[in-house]
Amino acid sequence: MSSLKSVYRLFLACVLVSPLTLSAQSQGPATPGKPQTDEQLRGNAYFEKTCYLCHNPTGQTTELKIAVTNLAGLFKRPGVTEEYVRQRIQEGIPGRMPAYKYTYTPAQLDNIIAYLKIR
Repeated sequence: MSSLKSVYRLFLACVLVSPLTLSAQSQGPATPGKPQTDEQLRGNAYFEKTCYLCHNPTGQTTELKIAVTNLAGLFKRPGVTEEYVRQRIQEGIPGRMPAYKYTYTPAQLDNIIAYLKIR
């Protein structure tokens, strides 16, 4: 249980406390934010279906003070790995994010992760 709390605290630190740092280094051949491969396009579709509402801050959510976690630049944040993101998606965060371990197959999670890498 304490390791889950540690992971949760690390997640919060990465997402809420750490500033978004955008580096000039590319994450691959894709243009940031523009899905180009089939894997990225499928990941984008899954993201739009289940993640978009809580992970796409807009002016309206900011104005209404609705807490959303922007995942733009997620893999450029310190300590964020594929394994960590996969675990968060599968296990969720109690009271904050539902678990999707019975929703997505490993291949579908690969697609989501491929999309998040270029987001």
